[in-house]
Amino acid sequence: LSWPTASELYVQLKCNLAQLYIKQQRWVDAKQVATATLAVDPTCEKALYRRALVHITFADWVEARRDLEELMTSHPENSEAARKLVEVKQALREKVEQMKGVGVKLSNAMEDMTSDGTLRKLCVLIQGHAHPADARWTWPWGTEEWLGPSRGKAVLAVH
Repeated sequence: LSWPTASELYVQLKCNLAQLYIKQQRWVDAKQVATATLAVDPTCEKALYRRALVHITFADWVEARRDLEELMTSHPENSEAARKLVEVKQALREKVEQMKGVGVKLSNAMEDMTSDGTLRKLCVLIQGHAHPADARWTWPWGTEEWLGPSRGKAVLAVH
């Protein structure tokens, strides 16, 4: 009878915990646990795949590709990871296509600013939501409490 080492047991338990967090849609927790697992075992198949799933959920295509490519290097037989990698590469190509002309759009948007620094329009997409119903006031960029009775202007402070 062979018992797992402490680090092997740690990796197994953390991978299971990451999967539980994914099922509960606790994405940040899942990412943290998978990352902690990879600190102990950098080629852990389950941890790489689960962290890639979190990156995909947040539309963080570059990090998802990085994890999936690492996974395919150490575990080339993983067909599900290979399929996800194709999807992520396609999403990256689409993102590049969408970003064409963004500088012009941004400069046009700046024309909507007044001399006192208030903004006539505000449209901020949060990571992972390519097309929310109303992106202008999506958390954490705007809430009802912040807006108060006035809906005409918003002040945007960028640090």
